[in-house]
Amino acid sequence: AVVVLGTMASFEAVQGLPQAAQLLEANLQAARRLFEIADSKPAVSDPPEPLPRPASANLSITNLSFTYETEPQPAGKKILSEVNFDLPAGRKIAIVGPSGAGKSSLANLLLRFWDVSDGQIAFDGQDLRRYQQTDVRRMFSVVGQQTYLFNASLRENLLLAKPQATQTEIETACRQAEVHDFITSLPDGYETLVGERGLALSGGERQRVAIARALLKDAPILLFDEPTANLDPATEQKIVATIHSALHAANSSTPKSVLWITHRLVGLENMDEILVLDAGRIVERGVHAGLLEQDGLYKTMWDLQNRVLVH
Repeated sequence: AVVVLGTMASFEAVQGLPQAAQLLEANLQAARRLFEIADSKPAVSDPPEPLPRPASANLSITNLSFTYETEPQPAGKKILSEVNFDLPAGRKIAIVGPSGAGKSSLANLLLRFWDVSDGQIAFDGQDLRRYQQTDVRRMFSVVGQQTYLFNASLRENLLLAKPQATQTEIETACRQAEVHDFITSLPDGYETLVGERGLALSGGERQRVAIARALLKDAPILLFDEPTANLDPATEQKIVATIHSALHAANSSTPKSVLWITHRLVGLENMDEILVLDAGRIVERGVHAGLLEQDGLYKTMWDLQNRVLVH
């Protein structure tokens, strides 16, 4: 009996070999791609002797041009060209334009995911490349179009921005983002699990949590990169109103700069300046009312957007 059972059990050792042979080539290709990424040279590196963290949030961009040398765009294609503007502390600037105008590339350059090809981005008068990447990113609180929430509690997701934050600080940020009442209405309050990628919450609720997280970080510059791109018009209006209300509350203590990157022309009348990007260049600049009086790209985008909303 032992011999029979042993013979039957021995087949288990070789039973998976046919499937392993079928998957061998796919696994080898995956391994090659992983090793290629691991062995590749980083797109951005820290300087040998970095400067201390910027003392102020005064940001200036001078003659900025950028060309991707590798993916995601074809090598050699100029994405940004001769971009100039200043963002002093407390100022609100919106950067608008059609898809592919270079808006998100500009955000990636500010966060040092890439380095500029020509020109300069400067913090406090010093080139961005003279600072450590982590110090640069600590200057920004980012709210993007895709809010990622981990399969954990609301409190734990909020604490990603500031691990040492107190309950009072968490609640203050959530009140400013107008999400505190919603959270306290849940059976477990701040201990409520949000599910994988936050799918237990609606899109608008996820964005409000993202706004609260950005405010909790308390960085001097708030960077909004298409924060309402995936929302319906009614929710978009509410989220934009929430953001401006939260900014007003946050600025009552410490003025924060705002860089609002969007192709949706909603709430821009609250901006100090609007820059219109087209094919990587600033083609118009001014305030909302002034740009509407011009027969330019901004006016065209405004007419198209409102025509869609009306119909």
